[in-house]
Amino acid sequence: MRTRLGLTVVALVLSIAGGASAQQAWPSTPWQTVPGGDASGDRVHLELLEPTGSLTGTRRVERIDAPSGYTTGTTATIVLEGTEPERARSLRVHLPYGAVLDLAAGEVVDVTAHARRVGLGSRHEIVITRGGELVLLTTSTPRATETPPARGAESPRDRSRRLFGLRVTIAGRTLDLAPSQLVHLAERALLVQGAEVVYDGTRPPDAFDSRTVTIVRIRPRAR
Repeated sequence: MRTRLGLTVVALVLSIAGGASAQQAWPSTPWQTVPGGDASGDRVHLELLEPTGSLTGTRRVERIDAPSGYTTGTTATIVLEGTEPERARSLRVHLPYGAVLDLAAGEVVDVTAHARRVGLGSRHEIVITRGGELVLLTTSTPRATETPPARGAESPRDRSRRLFGLRVTIAGRTLDLAPSQLVHLAERALLVQGAEVVYDGTRPPDAFDSRTVTIVRIRPRAR
């Protein structure tokens, strides 16, 4: 399943390259929380509500539950139309304070989403597009000999946990993600966050090596 998902992601919008790239650099800056927000809570997170299962096909957005949360960002639930139980066709998205998801009830999207258990947690692979335009994506690739890690710089080691930045290529443009897990804003409309986490020796029971990138399209702020 991992191979199929990887091919789907690359074919749509995203590839991750570990070496030097000739692609055009992507203009980006770290996300700046609007006044009143808590920058320490800035993060982008996307997952299926069900920790295991799949959700695919062309779907209409049934509704987006009112976001909850305050200064450390907001969490909203996207419910897609379908015959499955509601929880099986629902996704949870967390945005940093001041960001607004560029998606509305009634819009039609194409979705490829899978979730599976990994230890005490779960791994999610999600791609949602609207008219060929990327709206939501999260992908996590395990460390494996057939899938070499795509690393950038390394942050100072935290005990057995090592954190690396990534080089992301979106539609032929590259974006270097620092190993600090900062949220990047690309072209006023895409929030991007990603890093590779590697454990040496002892690790928490719910931790696993991963290379994760999450992208969310937001409504651009007025200039």
